[in-house]
Amino acid sequence: MSPPMSLPQSPLKISALALLLSLATGTQAQTEADLLRCLNITEDGPRLACFDQAARALRDARAATRATAPAATPAPAATATASPDNFGQPARPAAAPAELKSQLTRDFSGWNRNDRVTLANGQVWQLLDEGTVIAPLKQPQVVIKPGLMSGFFMTIDGLSFPVRVKRIQ
Repeated sequence: MSPPMSLPQSPLKISALALLLSLATGTQAQTEADLLRCLNITEDGPRLACFDQAARALRDARAATRATAPAATPAPAATATASPDNFGQPARPAAAPAELKSQLTRDFSGWNRNDRVTLANGQVWQLLDEGTVIAPLKQPQVVIKPGLMSGFFMTIDGLSFPVRVKRIQ
């Protein structure tokens, strides 16, 4: 009897294994069993070949399922138009602009977490990071861009780094 195989330690291996296992459901139970069998292989080369073979079988099974499934009804197109007024709202429409350019309505000399700033367009944004400015900035220009996981980052003219922000109004 071979010693039990430990789970992969690298985040990439863990993510790949989790993805493959999450995809192996329903009619693909055999593929899931193949994946679990691959975990017990101790040598890297054969283990990788086993995972590759299981992934190909999963891909083929999914393709066969899609080929026999009825065609999905396309989702209706977004009716909202791209507008700077929509930028930063929790449910951004698909046509939202890639960035927002504006100007602060006050001089900027530093901030604390949760301070709020008002832009020339009337929007109010909450600053989620702390920081300081050596010299006060006179109503600087700002650019706000979306980040990962629905977050936003504000770049302020005169600062060399972006600040995490959240739209309040």
